[in-house]
Amino acid sequence: MTKTRLLITLISIALLSQLAAAAYSERVRVQVFDQNLRPIEGVQVYAEHQLSAALGTAKTKPVLSNSSGWAELTYTDYEQIESDVQYSYTLYVKYGGQLSTYNLIAGGNISNVRIISETSMSSYILNVKVVDQKGSPLRARLSVGGQNKTADYAGNAIFQLPPGNFTLKAEIADVVRTQEVRLSQDTAADFNIGLYNMEVIVTDDSGSPLSATVEADTKKAVTGSDGKAVFYNISTQYPQVSVRYNESIKKFAMDLERQPKLEVSFDLTKPVVKEMHASIAKNGAGTVSVFVEDPGAMSSGIDSVSISYEIDGVENRVPAYAIGYNTFEAKFPQQAPRTLVKYIIKVTDREGNSAFGSGNYLVPDEETPKPDPGGGSTGSGGAVIPQPKPQSLGMETVVVGLVVFFALAFGVFYYLRNRKGPGGIAPPSGVAPPAIPHA
Repeated sequence: MTKTRLLITLISIALLSQLAAAAYSERVRVQVFDQNLRPIEGVQVYAEHQLSAALGTAKTKPVLSNSSGWAELTYTDYEQIESDVQYSYTLYVKYGGQLSTYNLIAGGNISNVRIISETSMSSYILNVKVVDQKGSPLRARLSVGGQNKTADYAGNAIFQLPPGNFTLKAEIADVVRTQEVRLSQDTAADFNIGLYNMEVIVTDDSGSPLSATVEADTKKAVTGSDGKAVFYNISTQYPQVSVRYNESIKKFAMDLERQPKLEVSFDLTKPVVKEMHASIAKNGAGTVSVFVEDPGAMSSGIDSVSISYEIDGVENRVPAYAIGYNTFEAKFPQQAPRTLVKYIIKVTDREGNSAFGSGNYLVPDEETPKPDPGGGSTGSGGAVIPQPKPQSLGMETVVVGLVVFFALAFGVFYYLRNRKGPGGIAPPSGVAPPAIPHA
C-alpha cells in the first residue's frame, strides 16, 4: 500500500511539472471611447485562444468596461503547447451590434500588461426624466438595454447606449410605463406618470360610518371605524371604484383630477307610509290618497309607489299618480253597495327598501247619504265615516215664525205712532216742546 501511494505521488508531480512548463498567462487592459471620445461603460471584452491541436479553442468569460471605459481581461492556459503559433489568440471588443477584433500573441507572462485603446465604437446618451401629473419629480426605477437605474431626486437618469431600438421602462409604486426609443443621436425621453390619492367615506343614511370594502383600480381596502379608506398612488386618473356593504354594491366612474374624495351612503332605513285617506263617490267609486316618506338625512328617496285593491280575495292593481311632494293618489272602479274594499300600498326607495300600508272602506247603501270625495273623516284602517246632513224645517215652524214677526212689527208701529207730537212729528229726543202762550 505504501509503494502504491508513492507511485501515485511521483506520477502527479511529473504531470504537474509538465503542465507548469507548458502553461502561459495573458493580461490585457482595454479602454473604449465613442465617436465623441467619451468613455463607454458596459462594453464586453473577451478572448478566444487555442487549448491544443486536439482540443481546439476556448473563449473566456466576457468582462465589462467600467464608467471610465476600462476593462481588464486575464486568462491562463495549462494545455500542452506544441508550437509558438499556438500562443496566438483573438481579442474581441463588443458593444451592442458593434464588434472589433484584435489578433494578438500572448506574452506568456501575466506580469506584462498589454494596453489597447478602442475608439471605433459609437454610443449615444439617453436622458430620462420622470414626473407626475403636477410636474413633480418621481424617483422611478428605470431599465433599458440591460441597464437599471433609479431616477434621482430631480427625476433624472442618464443612460449610455449603442445605436439601435430599445424599450425604456419606468416603474413606481404599482405603476409600469414603457416607451420605445430609437437611438441614432443623443436623445431625451420623458415619462409623465399620473399618481393620484383618493379618500372614500362610507356611511348609512343617517350619517353613521360603515365598514365597507372599497376597490379602486388594482387596490382594495376596508374602511375603518370612521368609515374612511384612503388610497395612494392610483395609476389612472379615471379609475372604476366599487363599494360593497353586505350584499349591496355601488359603482362609480371617478375623475381623480377633479374629485379626489368620494362620499358613499347606503340607505338602510325602510320608507314609511305616513298618511292614508279614502273617500267614496255617490256611484260607489273610491279614491285613495297616501303620503309617504323616506326618512334619513342621506336617504336615497322614494322610487315607486304601487296601489292595489282587493275584493273577495281577488287583488287588482291600479295606477298611482303623484299629486304633490311624496303624495300619491289612485282611483278604484265603481262597486256595488255594501262591498268591502281592501287596499294595499307598497312604497319602495331607490335602494330597494320597501314598506307597506293597508286599509279598507265599505261602499254604503244607495239610500244612505254619501259624502263627497274628500269628505268625512278617517277612521281605523283609513275607512270613511259619513257625516249626517242638516234636516229641513217643517211647515208649522214657518207659520209660527211669520205670526211672531207680524206681531212684533205691529207693536213697534203702535209705539212709534203714540210718541208723535202735534203735526204728527215726534220731537227730537231730549228736546222739550215749545211753550203755548196764554191769551
